[in-house]
Amino acid sequence: MGRVVHIIGNGDNAQMYKPAKGVKITCNLPPFEVPNAYATCIVDFKMMRAMAEGSVFPPGQWILGFRPKKFLEMNPALRLKWANHIKEFYTALPEYVNGYTDFNCGHMATHY
Repeated sequence: MGRVVHIIGNGDNAQMYKPAKGVKITCNLPPFEVPNAYATCIVDFKMMRAMAEGSVFPPGQWILGFRPKKFLEMNPALRLKWANHIKEFYTALPEYVNGYTDFNCGHMATHY
């Protein structure tokens, strides 16, 4: 039997999550704290820019997609500053997705 994984988004339906056993992966910044989250998935420039300006900062470890990886390549000082938060870069693109802009945070977390 496989492990149970809870993917907790940042939209209105995030409130449907009730604390339970299993691995917890968050998307961007949920509207509430998720204790013992494995990691947070981040896929877009918008979130990275908000983090860079200091308006948001996801706790814990991050799994960064293709666009956040590019953002950090363009901003090496931030990559160094945030290095201890970066769990890994996950740049896989499934066959069923046309491009990275069609691969949202929830899709990436599920594919991961």
